[in-house]
Amino acid sequence: MRPSEIHEKVHLDSRVPIDYSLVERAAISSIGDIDGLLSLAGISRDVVARVVSDNLRNPLFLSEVERRPEQGVRLYRAIRWSMNERARRIFRAILSRILVKEGIRLYSAMRGKHRMRKVDYSPPMDFSLEDTLEKLVERSKSLDEISYEDIVGLERRDLRRSAVIIIDSSGSMTGRKMTLASVLAASVAYAVRFGDYAVIAFSDRAEILKSAGRRVRVEEVVEKILDLSPIGYTNMREALVVARRERDLMGDCRYVLITDGNYNVGGDPLEIAKNMRMLNVVRIERRRDDIGRINCMRIAEAGRGRVFELDNISRIPEILSNIFMN
Repeated sequence: MRPSEIHEKVHLDSRVPIDYSLVERAAISSIGDIDGLLSLAGISRDVVARVVSDNLRNPLFLSEVERRPEQGVRLYRAIRWSMNERARRIFRAILSRILVKEGIRLYSAMRGKHRMRKVDYSPPMDFSLEDTLEKLVERSKSLDEISYEDIVGLERRDLRRSAVIIIDSSGSMTGRKMTLASVLAASVAYAVRFGDYAVIAFSDRAEILKSAGRRVRVEEVVEKILDLSPIGYTNMREALVVARRERDLMGDCRYVLITDGNYNVGGDPLEIAKNMRMLNVVRIERRRDDIGRINCMRIAEAGRGRVFELDNISRIPEILSNIFMN
């Protein structure tokens, strides 16, 4: 029986006890189908958690999570507290590696991520045609006389960037919004890995997941982000205060505030934002939420940054390019 048929059977007659052995068999047959597992988790998280725990090394499951990392995060968040500590740690580590890999893919699509430096040429290096021709003219050489010493090589160097990543993990950031926030934060962390960065999560209080100046593997940071629980009120003001403090430790940097724009405790964050610069706000889009959209615009304007809306991970390279290159 397919997950959708089991769902229909449960909802048609809620008085009939759920046959958990049937749910388990369906979960086993759906191990390569995350949507099916998510559907079954709506009936019994414990059963799905047990089946996934037994199949974390199953090639069908691994390939599906790698192919659809966003859905993989959703599944992890749906069943993680029904898994034992060992299985939860393994699933989290698998997802972390996949998200960093996804971050690399998204980063590779980012415009202007490298700086080209002129160096002595050696194959198969890129070279500057204009500078090479100019060098030949200076040396009174023809093209027939060219040697490697006459060619001006170009070496790609990743730009050193710094950022403070501020993640809203309050109660309004449930479901897909927290999933998008996790993927974006992983991509930003990878983009600034050669520089310095801090990661702050906030609900009613702000928490530093990674402090400035501390060298930590990106995968470890992503694991902490994956275990954020979207609960509590939204104290954005305190988060910006902590972000400014981290920025003072690393010098010039960009802020990346990931939020839906809603705050309800701690006071108005605008008075803090006015003393910040390059405060970019990535609004995890929620339709018909004019208050959140207006709040994001006001905060970014006060912090001399820009507002971006994220409703699909395909937009992340464009957002990264605009934050770090403009």
